[in-house]
Amino acid sequence: RQGIERRRSPRLAVQKHATIAFHGRSLPCNLVDESDSGGRLADFAIASCPDEFALDLGESEPRRCRLVWRSPVALGVRYLEDQRIRRLRHSIAHFERLLVGGASADMAPIYRAEIAAAQAMIGGLLERDCYGR
Repeated sequence: RQGIERRRSPRLAVQKHATIAFHGRSLPCNLVDESDSGGRLADFAIASCPDEFALDLGESEPRRCRLVWRSPVALGVRYLEDQRIRRLRHSIAHFERLLVGGASADMAPIYRAEIAAAQAMIGGLLERDCYGR
C-alpha cells in the first residue's frame, strides 16, 4: 500500500556507492534513491547506524545527515544543509548534466570551471560551519 507523498522535491533512483562515517568508524552502503532534501540508504548493517552522521558519496564534501526513518532493509535520511549549499549542489548537478549531454568544446571548460567554483564554495561553507568561523 502506498502512502501519501510528503516530499517537497521528487525522489530519483540513483544507485550510488557511499560510506557512512561517524565517531571514527565507517560503513559502506548504497544510496538507492535521492531527493534534494534526503535519500534512502540500503545494503549495510542498518542497526549500526547512528542518528546523525556524514555521508560520503565520493563527490566534493561529505553531506551531514539525520536519520528520519529506519526499516529492517533500509533507512531514510535528511540532509542537514543550509539553502546556500543546496543551491550550489543543484548548480553542480546542472552543469554535470550539461557536460554529460555533450557540451560543445567551447562550453565544456566553462561548465567545469563553474563546477569547481561551486565545489570550492561548498568546501568553504562547510569548513566555516565546522570551525565556527
